[in-house]
Amino acid sequence: MDNTPWDQRSREDKVFNSSYEDINTFKHKNVHDVDPFQWVYTEAFADKFRMPRQWIDANLKGALALAWRMTTVGKNTCGYGRSPQSCWPSLTCQLDVYFDSKTPLPWNYTDVVRDNMIEGLTSDSYLPRLQANSKWWRYVKGFDLPTEKGPVLPEDRMQMRYVHGGAMGTGLRLWLFDREYEPGVVLLSYKNACPSYEGDGPGVINYHTQAELTRTRGVNPQSVHAVEIPEAFIKKIRAIYLEQNKPNQAVSQRIYEEFLRAKGIVAPDGTSPK
Repeated sequence: MDNTPWDQRSREDKVFNSSYEDINTFKHKNVHDVDPFQWVYTEAFADKFRMPRQWIDANLKGALALAWRMTTVGKNTCGYGRSPQSCWPSLTCQLDVYFDSKTPLPWNYTDVVRDNMIEGLTSDSYLPRLQANSKWWRYVKGFDLPTEKGPVLPEDRMQMRYVHGGAMGTGLRLWLFDREYEPGVVLLSYKNACPSYEGDGPGVINYHTQAELTRTRGVNPQSVHAVEIPEAFIKKIRAIYLEQNKPNQAVSQRIYEEFLRAKGIVAPDGTSPK
């Protein structure tokens, strides 16, 4: 690590030879970025990317690093209960998974190195779909469109599960991938990576080949690769999720009550109509 005082280092040196603390903390008493992600990673990842030692966990297996956050990136939707004012704010859990490039991930094809399918990130998410150039339609199957390739990985909706229990959330949806993020490093980014309200213990994400999914019809398939998520990391992100998801819970309850009132199931004051 360069021991030259920060204010004497060149701009290029600051960009390419800085540690995580150099750019994301008040270490140098300068304006800095604030990282919204919760991290867990291997010692090798920490060494490669000059990350703090505090988030190294030897219980992470099958991946170099995981980074998780709750984010409002996405689309707000309105019109629930037939009311234009009844809206659902975008709030999802994002999970970035960093792999060694030698990891045997079951890619469906190799001619696409990277792509970004995040909805709501750019204005094109609100344009009417055109068959010839819609980024999202490249990764669907069964619409017989000119640009259709099908899912990048065999499972359109991955499952993040507890090792000794059930699934967490509604299933991971891939929304960004880069097979050459850095030399020797692959990045997969998922949305819907929210832990469940109940459950405990370490987590796991299993990857399966298309041939195995077809053979078993998705019933107890043998995985070609697994990411083992440390219990301590699951507990940490679950506590954050329970707190930050409270606004969504309030919106859900309000929309439900508006629906009941619109149907006459409850009166405007909340009582049951006679």
